[in-house]
Amino acid sequence: RRLASTITLPINNLVKTSRDISLTGKYELRTKKISNDEVGELADTFNEMLDLVEKRDDELRLSAITFNTQEAIIITDSHKNVIKINPAYTQITGFQLSDVESHKPSFFDSNYHDADVYQQIKASLAQQGYWAGEITDKHRDGRVYPGNYMITAVRNDADVITHYVVTFTDISERIAAEEKIRDLAFYDPLTHLPNRRLLMDCLSSALKSSIRTKQFGALVFLDLDKFKLLNDSKGHGYGDLLLTEVAKRLLRTVRDEDLVSRLGGDEFVVMLEGLGTDLTIATDYVHTIGHKLVMELNQTYILENHSHNSSASVGIALFNGDDSDVESVFLQADTAMYSAKKSGRNTMCIFDMSMQDVIEQKIQNEKELHHAIALKQFELHYQVIVDSEGNSIGAEALLRWIHPSKGMLLPDDFIPLAEELGVIKQVGDWTLNAACQQLKLWQEIDYAQHLVLTINISALEFQQHGFVDNLLAVVHSYKINPEKLKIELTETVILHDIDFAIEQITQLKVAGITVAMDDFGTGYSSLNYLSQLPISFVKIDHSFIARMTDSVQDTSIITMIISLGKMLNMTIIAEGIENKQQYDALKVMRCDCYQGHFFSMPIGIRDFEILVKSKYSI
Repeated sequence: RRLASTITLPINNLVKTSRDISLTGKYELRTKKISNDEVGELADTFNEMLDLVEKRDDELRLSAITFNTQEAIIITDSHKNVIKINPAYTQITGFQLSDVESHKPSFFDSNYHDADVYQQIKASLAQQGYWAGEITDKHRDGRVYPGNYMITAVRNDADVITHYVVTFTDISERIAAEEKIRDLAFYDPLTHLPNRRLLMDCLSSALKSSIRTKQFGALVFLDLDKFKLLNDSKGHGYGDLLLTEVAKRLLRTVRDEDLVSRLGGDEFVVMLEGLGTDLTIATDYVHTIGHKLVMELNQTYILENHSHNSSASVGIALFNGDDSDVESVFLQADTAMYSAKKSGRNTMCIFDMSMQDVIEQKIQNEKELHHAIALKQFELHYQVIVDSEGNSIGAEALLRWIHPSKGMLLPDDFIPLAEELGVIKQVGDWTLNAACQQLKLWQEIDYAQHLVLTINISALEFQQHGFVDNLLAVVHSYKINPEKLKIELTETVILHDIDFAIEQITQLKVAGITVAMDDFGTGYSSLNYLSQLPISFVKIDHSFIARMTDSVQDTSIITMIISLGKMLNMTIIAEGIENKQQYDALKVMRCDCYQGHFFSMPIGIRDFEILVKSKYSI
């Protein structure tokens, strides 16, 4: 009764002096004396009227705010003719009210969708009173855009439709974002070809289709020959240009219905379907297409005005849904491709059952390697490193797989497989932990405290995210002197990405861990980059040592490497020393450290410690 308290007194005063008032004209006001109860009722009625006015004002204000939302709003009459729009409609479509007033919106009936769509809209409005979904419409400038629409029928008290209210938003950006996410998930960002994930899905569908149609299909694996040489010599930019050109050539060589995919790196796959139900005809076709692909990829490439010659090894596996699955077809094509490489590259090979033994052996090797990791069937052997006086200064830790039936296997027998299976990190982690554990023991032994232990790091390990952090965490967990641990990286690993290598090696050096470049001298640009690298040791590749007594050129190269290393304050290690003649010659050249069978074969830890304890010297 907020208003009653303010108007009761004036009204009472007015009543006490009430009199009849006559007005001439259209209206006549007559007053009479009213009671206090009637005054209260009048006040209540007045308050109710004010409440209604305030409520109506609030509703109008909310309606105005709602109408000015970011969503486009159209109001039509019962015949679907536009009578009102909001500013968002103009912003989204470009049309003003004068452009569309008294006209039927195009999305009620246009050429962008089948007639069935518009019939569904009409039926839904008639039966349920609303419809929601995506409709394609046209902007005033002519471009087509997708919209997310909600159409509601407004009915009066007699249940008769009087208006339609349409709200919608332009979802072009959302659809573009979804397409971008889909591209990232299913397409290679460099070549825009389907990636492995999409290829696997398509191959699975192709195998099911093959069961129904009884037609053969084929999977064609292509691997570029010596692609790494281009990356190393010209850089990854040129490598990417070549990959892009290869993708274009593959697309124009095969049929439109064939799927061309990039697995990654320099590996491509073509999937062929609908090759007929006759095995001989299907085989003849894939034989022809395989040779055609080899010839096409063997043509000279022009990469930024530079000519480049390349070739490819091609492996083909025919499949039929009745007796094939995705994994087996992949293995067959991959096996055939490697067979082509062994045949001299720049050729093709079609899988046949004689290669099945290779696949079965590979599968068995994979199982055994996983088993070896789980049971830790590994062991470190140590090859001594000596100084110019023949005193032991450290060792290189060399990994061995103690196979339960095949005996001791060397790294070349299983490291490539570990990299291919993606388990190289587990193998590398075992090696690092075993090396740190040994250094921890040596710290407590007088005759071994001075020893530096070297471990080899594979390319995939070094390039993995978090490699340095993981290595330092293990070193710190064993509480060993980081200066006693040295890691070896091959020259090709370091030069694969020189900037990345410098960053990684610098972090290790700051932490006290030294880095040695292994196989030095085998790369094309070692001398160009050597001064930039924060490495402490350089190992002269054993191939130079093996030929030094017979080749003046190799002797000159060794002399140059030693001189350059001393100029850059690096320690030079000669590996692969087999005899005293090589050792003596290297001492004359003032080489710093020596390693090879002349001093010791790689041996187990007990024999190595006996060797060191006896104060080994030449």
